[in-house]
Amino acid sequence: MKVRFFSFEALPSKDSVDYQKYGGGQIVCWIKELDESKARVIAEKSILENNWIILALEDSRIVDESSYEEQPETLEFYKQCLIDGEVYEIHTWPNEIQDNDIVH
Repeated sequence: MKVRFFSFEALPSKDSVDYQKYGGGQIVCWIKELDESKARVIAEKSILENNWIILALEDSRIVDESSYEEQPETLEFYKQCLIDGEVYEIHTWPNEIQDNDIVH
């Protein structure tokens, strides 16, 4: 079964419990909706509801189980999306200046 994969660059909002801890992050998600526009609305709504501000869409593509043959740790996120309809993972960086990273 195919799902939509997104990768966003984002910052925690001032209302977020993560605001002081993280300078930003890459949010990756798997959405069961294949239509890019509809899936993006679902993803962005969830990200905003969790008090993160999207800066940029970095990647958008259709994936299936074969996309993760050599990435078993990532395959689990894909499989969970098949059950739950959407799955999110945030890769954060500290709230300090990093090489070429944006920090609030």
